[in-house]
This record gives sequence, C-alpha cells and structure tokens, in this order.
Amino acid sequence: MKRITKVTMYAIKKPLLFLLLGFMSFYSNAQESELLGTWYINNIIFGDIEFNPPPAVQPYITFYNSPNNYLDGHGGCNNYSATLDYDSSASFYQILLFDSLSEICSPEINGFENFFFDYFMVEGYNYQYEFFTFSNGQDGLIIYLDPFDQAVFSRSSLSISDNKNIDFTLYPNPVNDILQIKNNNAYQIISIRIYDLIGKLLMAKKGNVDQLDLSSLNNGVLLLEIETDQGVLTKKLIKE
Repeated sequence: MKRITKVTMYAIKKPLLFLLLGFMSFYSNAQESELLGTWYINNIIFGDIEFNPPPAVQPYITFYNSPNNYLDGHGGCNNYSATLDYDSSASFYQILLFDSLSEICSPEINGFENFFFDYFMVEGYNYQYEFFTFSNGQDGLIIYLDPFDQAVFSRSSLSISDNKNIDFTLYPNPVNDILQIKNNNAYQIISIRIYDLIGKLLMAKKGNVDQLDLSSLNNGVLLLEIETDQGVLTKKLIKE
C-alpha cells in the first residue's frame, strides 16, 4: 500500500532535515519569529491514515519566545503546556517537560487528544518542523514525528461550516432562554446536541424537537449540532 504524504501538496519554504533521537545538539536560541504565536491543528497524518479533530473542537498550540522557551495549548478537552529546548538553526525542538489536565469530555475528543499527546508531546523527543503555504495562500506548519507521521497546523482556526443542503431556522440568536427550531423541509431529526467551544456536551435531545430551553446554560458561544436523516448541520449560537 502506498503511503500518503500531504507534503507534496504544499509549497515548501524550508528543506527537511531529519535527525535521530539523541544525536542533536541543542542550544537555547530564540525561537524564530515565524513559529511564534498560535497554530490550529488541521489534521494528523499517521502513515496511511488521516485523523481530523472531532466536530465542535479546535485544538491548538502556541509557541512563546525565549529566554523562557515553552508552548501551551488546548488538545480538544484539556489545556496543556511544555518547556522546550530549541535550535532554530536546524528547525527542531525537544520537549523537556510536558503537563496537561485530565478532564473527560467524550471518547472521540479524548481519543484524538490522547493520540496527539502520545505522539507529538513526548518528553525527550526531537521534533523537526517546517513551514509551508496552503493552496489558498494561508500559512501552515508541519511538525514531524518522522517523515511519514506528521501534525499539520494552520494559522486560522477551523471554521464551523454549515451543510447548505439542510435548512433550519434558529431564532432568536443571540438567545436568552428559549431557542426556537424551525424545520423548514420536514427532516427527520435524529438528535440535537449542544457543545461548548472545548467540545464538552452540554445538552442532548432525541427526536423531533422544535424548541430548546437554554436558560440553565452559561453565557457564551455555543455549538448546536442537528443530526437528521439527510446529514448534520452545525450552527454557532450566542447565549446571553
């Protein structure tokens, strides 16, 4: 079976340099400015398999400047952080000390998060990275476990895209308490779920529902997921 590698799809800015664990010399150089800031996980490519973040979560990583080289981020369910040893001259870094919370969200979200932590946040491992440009001109980052296993990041967060073929009217939005759900094409509603932005399930209803009482939920941005016999629609709500 042919291994897939998405690197060939990108316009590479820097050549790759893969070095074996334990054979790198680290210098506490300042991180290059292009790496600094927040990157959102686009997908993880592991051999022939591509893993995408679960719906309603936007895992990310943020790199900070020296003299205190470190990173932090959100894996989809839990916040995490790590200290780094870093050498910009070879575009690699080593995880010195990793730490994360251990909250439980859902099997799907925790499974993706644990996969990311287990392979891309390993203490003592040397990670090669490089920058590239997506076909739409957006900046991208690849962090390599090895030449075939990589985490792909973008500067912009993953957008929550609507299924244009599924037509519901949700009002009012922003909403204080009762959200009205108008089923414009008589779809069979299988379930309705509401998540917060870190993917925690806040409410779930089954069957055809025409309104939800959100008065018990905290104010903020919520994600409403409507699963129907014709597909899934995801909408952002603002709870006031």
